[in-house]
Amino acid sequence: MSLIHDALKKNNAQESLEQNLGKGLSQFQQVADASTKKAPLRIIILAVLLLCLLSVIIYLRLKPSTEPDYAASVKTGVGKTHTAKRAIAATNNDIELMKKKSIDAYNMQNYKLAEAQLLSAISINPADPEVFNNLGVVYKKQGNLEKSREFYMKAQGLSQEYPELLNNLAVLEMDEEKFSDAINLLQKALEISPSYPEANFNLAYLYDIKGKKQDAIDYYRRFLKVGGSYSSNIIDEVRSRVMELEK
Repeated sequence: MSLIHDALKKNNAQESLEQNLGKGLSQFQQVADASTKKAPLRIIILAVLLLCLLSVIIYLRLKPSTEPDYAASVKTGVGKTHTAKRAIAATNNDIELMKKKSIDAYNMQNYKLAEAQLLSAISINPADPEVFNNLGVVYKKQGNLEKSREFYMKAQGLSQEYPELLNNLAVLEMDEEKFSDAINLLQKALEISPSYPEANFNLAYLYDIKGKKQDAIDYYRRFLKVGGSYSSNIIDEVRSRVMELEK
């Protein structure tokens, strides 16, 4: 689990979701609305809930990255083992502190400060895919989709098995109505992490708006099995949608 994921999970998820309900349409909501003009009202409600869910789980867990070059460089030389370990520990602590500060800045909607903290972390360790992913999230929040995609792709170049990143890329494709590409990315994310709630929800929603009822039901049910920590509003709406699809 990343620091950012821990911080967001410790927040009151239901309060965060309810605060977001009813706010103005984001770019994703506009895409969802355009895609569901003829769809049942329940799908539109799910689109709003999807946006809220995405706003809560922006930064997620990451598998440990490979050891960066700076770590190898401080290990050179005879009799410097303890010095090297202290240097690595100090540097890692600096990076973790920058990540934490970026969380705080993001939660305060100070996206420029969050960006600055993450760029500083990259200057110390340019081999951390989590930082690149998080920068992609920050740039997306700022509306810079091109730069967001750029940093997501850099993160993918550092880690091929990163389900949260694949989910984030899928959301970008959804923004651009590239639903088939989004489905492929979400399927890959679930191959890596079958119990990943957000990917199950997003995939179910995409199948729903494409009219693939049974696939939508299957993935909504998967979400219900693994997404118990999310707001009761989302859980109730998903259950209701499943009942509608099964009629």
